Amino acid sequence: MTRFVLLILTAALLAFQPLTGSDESIESRVQRQEFIGYLDLTGDLKALETVQVTCPRLESKWSFVVSYLIPEGSIAQPGDLLAQFDIADLIGKRLELE
Repeated sequence: MTRFVLLILTAALLAFQPLTGSDESIESRVQRQEFIGYLDLTGDLKALETVQVTCPRLESKWSFVVSYLIPEGSIAQPGDLLAQFDIADLIGKRLELE
């Protein structure tokens, strides 16, 4: 039994021993060709830079109705309209105060 175990261990060591002194090398030529493989991936993307945009605070107004919001994923440039709030009730209150 001991001889059998010793034989198995020796065979395993010889099988997994790296080859040394081998002059064989693998060469391959690289060519520019049309890319055929495509990847279909899922995941989350995060922006490198973000800016927090909030609505103005008004003591008399607790809720706001958004009348326009830039589409999600859009790239905004300086000066672009990001969001617009419905101000009809604020105009009514202003007229009451005048």
